[in-house]
Amino acid sequence: MTASLDRADIQGHVLLPYGRNTYPMGNLLLFHLRPGGGRRSGERPAAEAPGFLEALLPQISTSRLVRSKRTRGWYQGRGDRLPKSPPLTINVAFTARGLAAFGVPQSTLDGFPVDFQEGMLARAAVLHDDPQQWDRVWCEETGDAEIHLLILLRVNIAGLLRKAYQSHPAMAPHSDGRERPKAGYHPPLILEQARRMALKRLNLRSELLIRMARRHGLELLSGHGSSGGEGGEERRWQFMETLLRSRAEDSTPAEVDSPQDQGNPDDLRYGEYEHFGFFDGIGDPVFAGQHPPEDADDELIGQGRLDASGWHPLATGEFLLGYPDEAQELPAAAVPLSFSRNGTFLVVRKLHQNVALFERSLVQQLPAFQAWLEERNPPGSAVDGDAPGREAAATLLRAKLVGRWPDGTPLVVAPSYGEWLQFRRRFQELRIAARHDPALQQELTALKRQFRDIRFEPEDSEGGRCPFTSHIRRSNPRDSGDPAIGDEAGVNERRKARSVLTNRRRMLRRGMTYGEPWRRPAAADAPPEAYSDDGRERGTLFMALCTSLSRQFEFVQQQWLNYGSEFGAGNDICPISGVAASEQQRSKLMIAAPQGSDRPPFVLRPATAVTCRGGGYFFLPSLTALRQIAQGLVDPI
Repeated sequence: MTASLDRADIQGHVLLPYGRNTYPMGNLLLFHLRPGGGRRSGERPAAEAPGFLEALLPQISTSRLVRSKRTRGWYQGRGDRLPKSPPLTINVAFTARGLAAFGVPQSTLDGFPVDFQEGMLARAAVLHDDPQQWDRVWCEETGDAEIHLLILLRVNIAGLLRKAYQSHPAMAPHSDGRERPKAGYHPPLILEQARRMALKRLNLRSELLIRMARRHGLELLSGHGSSGGEGGEERRWQFMETLLRSRAEDSTPAEVDSPQDQGNPDDLRYGEYEHFGFFDGIGDPVFAGQHPPEDADDELIGQGRLDASGWHPLATGEFLLGYPDEAQELPAAAVPLSFSRNGTFLVVRKLHQNVALFERSLVQQLPAFQAWLEERNPPGSAVDGDAPGREAAATLLRAKLVGRWPDGTPLVVAPSYGEWLQFRRRFQELRIAARHDPALQQELTALKRQFRDIRFEPEDSEGGRCPFTSHIRRSNPRDSGDPAIGDEAGVNERRKARSVLTNRRRMLRRGMTYGEPWRRPAAADAPPEAYSDDGRERGTLFMALCTSLSRQFEFVQQQWLNYGSEFGAGNDICPISGVAASEQQRSKLMIAAPQGSDRPPFVLRPATAVTCRGGGYFFLPSLTALRQIAQGLVDPI
């Protein structure tokens, strides 16, 4: 039975993410409610504080559907009746101490899980974090530096792009007689003009919120480090922006002479990539009630719960409080139920990425990987498409690290370089040809599903295609590890493998990148010493939503990403998102040799290049709960 959710009561960014192309920039602001530490929970907050929430409530974005190409398709034209996407979104969340500071009764606070009450700083050891490396704002060194409230703003650039084209009509999509590809590339001049307008709008609204907050007894907490927003080294907010990609960066040898390749190679778009250069944002979980019925069946493929009969939506209670979870139990939550229902927990982690160090370590080990490939596929043999050339070897090595090719194609779909080029070429051909051919449209839809419908059983039980130590296999093992499937199980039995190992470990990811991209050496064969660090802060502002911080987020980070014993990697961390507990702990990627051969696997030791710069645990309440807090009506009885 499909769950029916009150979308207007659930904050935006929960049911569906704000698109990285539509909302590519954002500011994260942290506030402290005067008079600071020492306030006992349940006492009346500063008289002005409820007024701030009352004034903010009409501005908070919800999960109500808005007008888009997607919703117009769902409702066969009636989607035009939906409201337009807002020019700017605002969402708020509280720490446990923040709820106390705003007057939430102690008996209600006691109902929250211990992990949330303690906060991320107190649990840093569990996550391998070193608070001495955190930005000052997250360290809460004194009582008046306690984080109480988080406000997240995102700005819509779509309308501003239209304005920029109006200023330069000769650059409009149809001015040259050709249709601009759906991927959303724009001339640099157009994108930069729209970007400046968006940034001005974002920062102006941030300043207005800060002034309004100050009038109601809230102080902005600064100290976000050199990657933050305005205000020198003691940045007043954390600025985030989706990375830009050029048409040339997105092209591959498979797209030579392709109609999709038309256009200026310098054209830009906001892409789905993080600073290490890997495609990000595929495979978010799907749960009951999240999508309208018109879209739900397709969306859950590869993203829901897998059993012998296929894909099904995960239980709503894995992601929203007040609903049954996968164990058919209500997640631990505060009382009254009306206060916690439709809320969820928000994890925020600022993860610095030392891209130069990471890339240098790969370049240093690339010759050994090429030699291993040549030994595996000697000249004159029937190779499987893994060409030993430097470019192909480097691309394959990066794909093995993450479990996907640069465009997001899974290794289980295209395990070799040659197969990936074939898949990519066919995909690009269909994007053009399928517009007027229903049969080709069905083939294109089937290809798109392969980006999400990843199953490791039975074709990749041994990790020959996608290594056990790759990022996607460590962060979401999918149908691997089903306890009902023994080591001696046959192919037919393995086809029935379920996602039982991961159903209770999923999270909704809502993060963004921060900092300017690192500039790679121009020469493809540049020596390792050319990969030098520019000293700038860049990385990912990881954000995730779940109903159990310990069972979902902390378990995955600690047991799957920071330790590798369940994946045959011993004490070694995930190369992409693991955080080392000490300089002695290393990352590892093990690439299996062909099945049946007596060759050893290839072992890669990428640099441990991810450092946590801070973070916190927050409660993202429903609109009902926000009204209760604002009006002082949280009644636990």
